[in-house]
Amino acid sequence: GSFNSGKKRDNYNLDDKNANHIQVETGTTQMDFYNMTLENGNYAYRSPKTITAAVEQKVTDFKTFAAMPQAQFNTRLPELMDVTNLVDYFILIQIMYLPDNLGNNIMLTRWSDKFLFMPYDLDNSFGLDWSGSVIHPTNLNPIDNKPDLPANTVQFWHKIKIALSTQIAARYQQLKTDGIVSEDAVYTILKEMEIKFGQSNYKREFARWTLPSAGITSLQQILTWYKQRLVWCDSYLLN
Repeated sequence: GSFNSGKKRDNYNLDDKNANHIQVETGTTQMDFYNMTLENGNYAYRSPKTITAAVEQKVTDFKTFAAMPQAQFNTRLPELMDVTNLVDYFILIQIMYLPDNLGNNIMLTRWSDKFLFMPYDLDNSFGLDWSGSVIHPTNLNPIDNKPDLPANTVQFWHKIKIALSTQIAARYQQLKTDGIVSEDAVYTILKEMEIKFGQSNYKREFARWTLPSAGITSLQQILTWYKQRLVWCDSYLLN
């Protein structure tokens, strides 16, 4: 964990003078992948500094791909998207339950010839709603349980699952076998963060801010929720 990882181009190894280093950030609304527009604040460029017609065409190519019927979508996907990244991103969305990182809090990024999805702002995770006042059930698909997510973007993510179901299942099983997707792994990460920041900083945090989640979440709540979540993910990601 770190307090220093912000949305800085350097953190993504982006050179804003390089026309191949493209990063698109979601705007003030949930992104409709079929109809991304700059005019309504749906997305914004973070790189490169100079937006040429060639740069805009690459984003247009993504929009065109996103809207394709399943068969064409399957063919075009490995040509335009980094499949390894996309598989891992899809699994991350599911195991942590990240409905706010499907059409928002996404950095659509490319350094060469393929786009990758980069997550940002994971305050809606491990079942906790972004408001900090609600714990979501463990058996929900975030793709279908984000009311303001555009229907086109919902369809996009379902097409990803269909196109990459074999790769997703294999990767998910590998992560489970290697102990990366496990209660023990989450416990270790959270305890390391607790030790790193120290009790004094946590006390200062609680004294400074009113935390809506203080009475409903805890280390044990996260671990219990995650254990039950992985049961649901087994049934969804391995099929």
